[in-house]
Amino acid sequence: MDEIKNVIRQINTNLQRLNQDAKSIMFASVDDTAAQQTLLVNMGLMYGRAGESVLIVDTDFSNTRIASAFKLEPKSGLAEYIADTSITEAQMCSKLSTTMPVEVIVSGNTGNESQSSLLNDPRFDSLLNSAKNRFDHILINTASLPKIESLENLSRNVDGCILVVKPDVTEKKKVFRAYQQFRQAGTPVLGYVNINRTL
Repeated sequence: MDEIKNVIRQINTNLQRLNQDAKSIMFASVDDTAAQQTLLVNMGLMYGRAGESVLIVDTDFSNTRIASAFKLEPKSGLAEYIADTSITEAQMCSKLSTTMPVEVIVSGNTGNESQSSLLNDPRFDSLLNSAKNRFDHILINTASLPKIESLENLSRNVDGCILVVKPDVTEKKKVFRAYQQFRQAGTPVLGYVNINRTL
């Protein structure tokens, strides 16, 4: 856990050094690694313990790591919220505790909807725009890059991205290709994290 804390402190230090007002941050990885969710979850909890309000949004519809990490089983997730206009934000958001200002939106069940159509829906844009007025930090979990159908859909709603790579697994050429993808999508890469810790 000390490794995770040190990584998060380094990220905050780098953001301050870069003078980046990055309220909404996307976490992505080249390989499907649980280290990405580990970093995001712990970063959200550390902000929450410091009294800063946090919204964690899971857009990875291929697994339930975020929900499992917090032991959440809500009736509605992001997919249901976007597809069903009768579902409200309050019904979808799960508050972790009464003392820590951290809320979580799990990915949910996509049904017949594609990832691209869900994340390109105006309701998703509206959700994140509204969240920027309510939360100090918005941390967005994504599927691994090869599974993201349209990076532009996510990129337009974030201030930057943190790329998580796995030691001795992630190839350098894949990292370089990922940087190119983010550049083309107009997403500032705030840095990359080399981490091997899992949930």
